[in-house]
Amino acid sequence: MRKLDSSNNMPQRKTKSYIILVGDPPCEAYPVDKDFESLLRAASPLLATKLDEQKETIPLPTFEPQDFRTYKDWLHARRLAPCPKIGLEDTTEWRRICQGYLLGDHLQDFNYCNAMADALLRAASKVTAEPSKDFLATVEHVFSATGNDSPIRTLLFDITFHWVRSGIWKPLLESSPKFTAALCIEQINRSGSIPRSLSRAGADICKNFLKAHL
Repeated sequence: MRKLDSSNNMPQRKTKSYIILVGDPPCEAYPVDKDFESLLRAASPLLATKLDEQKETIPLPTFEPQDFRTYKDWLHARRLAPCPKIGLEDTTEWRRICQGYLLGDHLQDFNYCNAMADALLRAASKVTAEPSKDFLATVEHVFSATGNDSPIRTLLFDITFHWVRSGIWKPLLESSPKFTAALCIEQINRSGSIPRSLSRAGADICKNFLKAHL
């Protein structure tokens, strides 16, 4: 008796297609093909879980399309685009790096977080200008979006303390109260005193922060 080829009689399983929607409406859509899905599953536990849920769309509303484009390029090349020489007034690159770290943290891709931390250190080593309000707003956003134990907070503390010692950093502006207060508290924990360059603006902000949270 001739055996039937059962493979031809089995229903073919359709490949599930996914789309990642980034940003607020109108969102930017990123189709997920088989190769991209493999990269995402290997890199991001959060996206792996979302893909397992078999939903056709995966929203990332709190991030900008450029943030995800940078992440996608990094997944394929495992390197970031060269970082130009920047000053603190050139906030586009600072925002890109900090937002990239926050995206990696959200996706639980800590290799990407490490890549962004390295980029932040490289950028910080080239700084010769005074901090701008836009840069401080970027830092303030990071402190609003992360917890007290976030590694990027410690990194920003270390960078700022280096700038204070180097004479680059003038008194922080009241426009970044969360970062200023946290910086003062961190300095007190490290050395028992607030840096003189932060004492006028920083001391009052620090006191108000402590009153509000303790």
